[in-house]
Amino acid sequence: MAELDDVRKIGVFGLSAGPDQQNPLSVLDLFKVLVGNREAILRAVDARHGIWLAMALVGLAALARDYDVASLIHRPHLLAVPFAASAVLGSLFFLVIRICISFAKIPDEHLARFVPYKRWMTGYWLTAPIAWLYAIPVETFASEESSVRFNLLLLTVVSVWRLLLFSRIASVLTGLSYVVALTWIGLTSCLIAFPGLFFSQLNLVGFMGGVSLPASDRILVRFYGGASSVVFIVGCFLFLAWLFSLNHLIFSPNKRNFESPPFQKAIVSGGCWKFTLLILALLVVGSFYFQPKLFRVEMLARQFRKDPDVDKVLDYLMRHSPASFPVRFEFTIDDNPMSSRQENLEKLVQGLDRRQAPEWMFKVTCYGAAADFRARLTNLSGFTAPWLNYRAERSMPPFQSCWQDGDLPEIRSILNCLEILERYSLPGRLGDFELPEMIGYVKQTLALHRNEDSLPVPN
Repeated sequence: MAELDDVRKIGVFGLSAGPDQQNPLSVLDLFKVLVGNREAILRAVDARHGIWLAMALVGLAALARDYDVASLIHRPHLLAVPFAASAVLGSLFFLVIRICISFAKIPDEHLARFVPYKRWMTGYWLTAPIAWLYAIPVETFASEESSVRFNLLLLTVVSVWRLLLFSRIASVLTGLSYVVALTWIGLTSCLIAFPGLFFSQLNLVGFMGGVSLPASDRILVRFYGGASSVVFIVGCFLFLAWLFSLNHLIFSPNKRNFESPPFQKAIVSGGCWKFTLLILALLVVGSFYFQPKLFRVEMLARQFRKDPDVDKVLDYLMRHSPASFPVRFEFTIDDNPMSSRQENLEKLVQGLDRRQAPEWMFKVTCYGAAADFRARLTNLSGFTAPWLNYRAERSMPPFQSCWQDGDLPEIRSILNCLEILERYSLPGRLGDFELPEMIGYVKQTLALHRNEDSLPVPN
C-alpha cells in the first residue's frame, strides 16, 4: 500500500497526480524563463495549456520574421517554416540528450531519461520570444549595408541567447548540470550550423563567378567565414568536453545531478493570453503598413513573369505612387531557361527607358538587374579571368579578346541596359564604382572585336 501511495504522489515519469493547483502562470514568469529562472521554467513547462501558449509564441516569432519581408498572402508557407524547423531541432536535441544519458549509464531509478516529449518541446518553444527581435524593420531606416550588419548582429545575439537559454532549460528538466547540458546541446548545434555557414559562404562566392562582390555580399561572406571558423573551433572544444563529460558521468560515484526536479503544476493565466494578443496586434498593425507594398511588388513580378509586356508593367505602376512600394525590393524574374529570363530583363529595362519612366519605377523593378546582367556575362566563355585582370590593371592586352562572334548581339544589348541603369544612377547590388568599370570593360572588348582602338577607361 505504501508503494501505491508513492506512485499516486509521484505519478508517471515524475508528473504530480491529483487535481491541478490553481497557480496561474503570469507574464512575469515568461520573462523569467527568458533569463533562465529555475522556478519559472518548472512552472511554465508543466502548466496546463502551456504547450498551446508555447506554440502561439512560435507563431508570433514566424510573423515577426516575415511580416516586413515577403507577401504572406502569396507565401503563407513561410509562417509554417519556424514550426517545422523548431519541431525537427527540438526533437533532435531530445534524442541527443536521451542517447547521451544512456551512454552515461544513468541508473533506471533516476527519472532524468524520462522527460516527457511534450514537456521538452514546451521548454524549447518557450525560447521563441527571443526571435521577436527580428521584427525590428531596420531596412526602412538604414542603408542596405547597415541593414545587413544589423540583421547579422541580431542573428548572432538570438542564436547565442537561445543556445544558452535552452541549455539551462534542458539542465532544469533533466537534472544535468548546466555545463554538461551546454556541452551536449552546444556540440549538436555546432554540427548543424557549421555545414550551413560553410556552404553558404561558398555559394555566395561561387555564384558570383569570381567577380567582385557587392558590399552587402562581402559583409555576408566575411560573416559566414568568421562564423564558420568560430563554430568549428568551439565545436572541437565541445567535442573534447563531451567525451570528458561522458567519462565523468560514467565513473563518478556521485549521482546527485540526476535527481528528478520538483515540477510545479500551474495554469496559464489570462494575462499571458492577453500579452500574446497584444504582440499579435502590434505585428498586425505593422503588417498593414508593409504587406500591401509587398503584395503589389509580388503581383507585379508575377504579372511580368506571366506576360512580359512592359506597357502593362508601366500601366500597373502608373496607378500607384512611389510610397506604394517598399524602399528597396529586388524585383525577380524566375524564368527558366536563363535566356528567357535575360530577354525579359532586357525588355523591361529598355522598355522603361523608351517610355521615359521616372526614376522610382526603375528602383522598384530594376534594383537587382545590374547584378543579373553581370551574372549573365559571367556565364559567357572567357569572361571572368580577363575581367579580374582588367579590374586589377585597368588595361587589357589585345590577345585577351574573349567572346565569340555569336555572343556579340546579346553583349551589345546587355551593354545598352547597363548604360541605361548607369544613367538612372541604379548600380543596384554592384556598387557605385563597379558598374562604370564593367561598362568600360565591355566597350573595350567590343572594340577589340571590331579591330578598333580601345575606348578610354572611365575614371
